Amino acid sequence: MTRVRSLLPIALLLAAAPFLLGAHKEDTRTVYLGTYTKKGSQGIYTVRFNEKTGALTQLQLAAESADPSFLALHPSGPYLYAVNEGTAQVSAFSVDSASGKLTLLNQKPTGGNGPCHLALDSTGRMLAVANYDGGSLATFPVGLDGRLGDRKTFIQFPGAKPHGHSTTFTADNQLLLVDDLGGDATHVYKITPDTAEITEASVAAANPGAGPRHLAIGPGKAGSKFVYVLNELNSTISRYSFAAALEKLDTVSTLPPSFHGKNSGAEIEFGSKDRYLYASNRGHDSIAVFEVAPGGVIRLVQDTAAGGHTPRSFAIDPSGKWLLAANQDSDNIVVFHIDPKTGWLKQAGVEIKLSSPVCVLFAH
Repeated sequence: MTRVRSLLPIALLLAAAPFLLGAHKEDTRTVYLGTYTKKGSQGIYTVRFNEKTGALTQLQLAAESADPSFLALHPSGPYLYAVNEGTAQVSAFSVDSASGKLTLLNQKPTGGNGPCHLALDSTGRMLAVANYDGGSLATFPVGLDGRLGDRKTFIQFPGAKPHGHSTTFTADNQLLLVDDLGGDATHVYKITPDTAEITEASVAAANPGAGPRHLAIGPGKAGSKFVYVLNELNSTISRYSFAAALEKLDTVSTLPPSFHGKNSGAEIEFGSKDRYLYASNRGHDSIAVFEVAPGGVIRLVQDTAAGGHTPRSFAIDPSGKWLLAANQDSDNIVVFHIDPKTGWLKQAGVEIKLSSPVCVLFAH
């Protein structure tokens, strides 16, 4: 962080140290799990993940919360944020560094129905929320105590059926990228973190009917010249050059040529080695692995069964050795080992049962 006013008090940083390290025991890390709460789940859960063996243990409820379908951690403080999809709110929680338990700080209405994604900028001063059913975007200031201020900016996307679906801040903390699935567009906004204000800089059109859902910005200086947008409706990834604006370069399928059934894309994320990109398929029920060439072009090299039905979300652990897939409709979370040489996935023989898991988030 570069702004003095955005720094947390030293005492708070010291208190948060165990949380920031993300470890209560050697080789284990807390993982937060977001769920839908209509079939028995009660909210946000934690599980302990062993980074050496891939084992999952100590599944427990961290906080009761209604439909916390997507989660985000504060970049430097002991706070966690969740969208409450069914109640059109966003919640702020404090994190107990010893247990991982969450205590509700406050909630704010998002201004639109069906909030489904959120992100914080790198200073932790600003939070952005995408409203799926409402087809809109909202931003909120975040206080030094982790609490959310009143909604600062609200943008209603144009068109007959807009569906905001993701919010992603650039590594340099200058821009916010937002996918509008229903409007087949990715919006780029300039941000002012201190005030949580945004102004639109450009809009990139997707192929008609593609349905841009989530995106991943290429890692590193060279990689950051490219943005990879996962299109939900036609199961593709579109690669965009990223300079003053986004410009579409090429598009590849997330599915093997032999599959002709119904499918929708869900999640996309780079592995820690930066050479591989991963995407989930709901219908084909798989995780697709792409090799990234030096010029940014991607090539499908593997598709492996997700170990359940409807892999809504997945996350790669900070070591880059493991991938955890949340299968929403089979109520399980499955652990995969990532081959360090090929990027390929192999089931580790580890899974836990949890009703309607839809988000996986590793603690810092």
